[in-house]
Amino acid sequence: MKKQACWSVIVAATALSVAPVIGAQYTPTAGTLAQAPGTGKDAATRTAADDREIALRVHAALAKDKEVATLNLMIKVADGVVELSGTARDRGKVNRAIAIARSVPGVKSVKNEVTVS
Repeated sequence: MKKQACWSVIVAATALSVAPVIGAQYTPTAGTLAQAPGTGKDAATRTAADDREIALRVHAALAKDKEVATLNLMIKVADGVVELSGTARDRGKVNRAIAIARSVPGVKSVKNEVTVS
């Protein structure tokens, strides 16, 4: 019984600690405002939705990895370019987070803005 209660607390704490990781943002640029062929949506709308999906995938991939799930990272995505920011104590964990983000489908590149202290 005590083990179940402890496990529930650990799961809840982990979920709360990973929740601030996601913060996808999108700012349309002049080149993204053209009509997307055959979709009835402009390219900015399509790209914003794509960027949100990429941010969710990156968030999920980072949350699955025990080494990087403890990092306090923010994720921003614009036109498929992922920006990781925040602070960390271990350069190795940051490098692992970058590699994980790069492996997510739809990610064009990863910009590292994480400060190691």
